[in-house]
Amino acid sequence: MGLCRYSICMNSYPALFDMEVIQGRNYSQGFRADSDKFLINEQAAAMLGFDDPIGETLTMWGLTGEIIGVVKDFHHISLHREILPHVFNVHPSNYRNLRYIFIKVRSGKNPETISYIESICRELAPAYPFSYTVLEEEVRSLYSNDLNLSRVLGLFALLALCISSLGIYGLAFYSSDRYHKSITIRKIFGASMGTLLSIFYRNMLSRIGISLLLAIFLTIVIMGRWLQNFAYRINPDPLLYAVPAILALSIAGMATWIAIRRIILLNPADSLKQE
Repeated sequence: MGLCRYSICMNSYPALFDMEVIQGRNYSQGFRADSDKFLINEQAAAMLGFDDPIGETLTMWGLTGEIIGVVKDFHHISLHREILPHVFNVHPSNYRNLRYIFIKVRSGKNPETISYIESICRELAPAYPFSYTVLEEEVRSLYSNDLNLSRVLGLFALLALCISSLGIYGLAFYSSDRYHKSITIRKIFGASMGTLLSIFYRNMLSRIGISLLLAIFLTIVIMGRWLQNFAYRINPDPLLYAVPAILALSIAGMATWIAIRRIILLNPADSLKQE
């Protein structure tokens, strides 16, 4: 069958993980009747080439049996890799290959339950050291590199936001100081606050617009390459680009308004005298 995962398990294993049976049936409680039967996932059914795999015969690890059900594909490894064909069997002859016991613990009862399980394990198998892991933590560890990368990028993004905000404020005040006399003269001749702002907004927005287009282009390229590391990935939400753009424009608008208002509030005579 090529690359395939073969799981030896108890008959309650699929139900424990809430696997959805989309064809056929799950293992019954009377496991002896189903000991030589197989459950497969959708990928395995596709690899085997069965239009209707229920009732077909399969041979795995020297065991030949009937396929009784197909479970919906699920991610048993990280999203960096594609879902593999998966075959389940509950035959007792393979129980020597069992490596893990999965126990579903009620939320909030972890310490008491783990302590109880440890005492039972020491009673039944004192020669074997007791150890356990939490499945949620194991899943989280699959994406530890991605989580660390997201934290680093988040810090750099925050730093970039602070620096760019200061730059926008500096640019707005520099532009207003450069055209201090022009603003004052327009004010003397009756130009309104809205008229003065519109003049400077056009200048400011043209510069920020070019920066935004460049930033969006680089984001699409870099994010596209990063997402190539995942076999299953999402399409970036347009809000991912819209929110920073709106934020940058809002900061620019506020900075320009503060800079222009500072000049308008000055006495025109004093402003022209300073010039």
